[in-house]
Amino acid sequence: SSAVATVVARTGDWAQGIDTARQWLRGALRAADTLHVGHGNGPVHHFHHVQDLVTDPTFLAGACAEDAAGLGSGQGRPFTDELWDESAPVRERIAALPFVVALGDGTLDREAFEFYLDQDMQYLEFYSRALALLAASAPDEDSRELFASASAAVVTGESALHRARLGDRKPLPPSETTSAYADFLLARTGQDGFAVGAAAVLPCYWLYAHVGSELSARARAAGLDGHPYADWLQTYADPAFQAATEAVREIVDRAASSADPATREAMRRAYLRACRLELAFFDQSAQRGGQGA
Repeated sequence: SSAVATVVARTGDWAQGIDTARQWLRGALRAADTLHVGHGNGPVHHFHHVQDLVTDPTFLAGACAEDAAGLGSGQGRPFTDELWDESAPVRERIAALPFVVALGDGTLDREAFEFYLDQDMQYLEFYSRALALLAASAPDEDSRELFASASAAVVTGESALHRARLGDRKPLPPSETTSAYADFLLARTGQDGFAVGAAAVLPCYWLYAHVGSELSARARAAGLDGHPYADWLQTYADPAFQAATEAVREIVDRAASSADPATREAMRRAYLRACRLELAFFDQSAQRGGQGA
């Protein structure tokens, strides 16, 4: 499976890869009932490891202790809250993009959506590698487990949506935007240390959780059952994906709480740069010209 291939590609150990993938899949199938979708042995709950982790008392106790001590700037406010506030102008621009507006109301041209999915599927391969690099450099077991599981889940979970939509068609060449974002993530996670790397991958979680939740709420109000992109909206509005986002936020806050000012500044720059790359990524389908029905 792709889960086995993911682990083997990153560890070089087939035995470990098979064992890890089996454990992941067993857990995912057990957790699938919580989604209240489908029958039989599916669907697979791709974020079950993160959901288990963020409800673990030891993980929550550590997060609460750090909140009480004050995170980020040392003023008692989580570092990621500061990042969220600073990135507000980018979020507003994303929300106003014709691509995002049309995706939300269901009028997006199918060609534009499929171009976006094609580029996103290629991007996710690099994102999975970036998460694996974070797992390898993680300073604690919780972070290592979360990013290792997430690396596999990206390939087996989010990419499944893309494959279902695109089938076996040959991928387009990666765009300049896709390549720039991939290069940025691999550089930050591979060269700049765990704290900066974690800050760099956070926007892909947080912005998608935010956009997915906002668009899904609007689509439900208008009748989600007939929405042509309901599968995309549901993937990122899923409570488990929201929990995954919160878990990564906690990790970034932990890293910031023990970082020196120069590292926190590098984390801030990496986060904001990733936000701008997300904006460009969402916008590239419209720039290509296949936008809006």
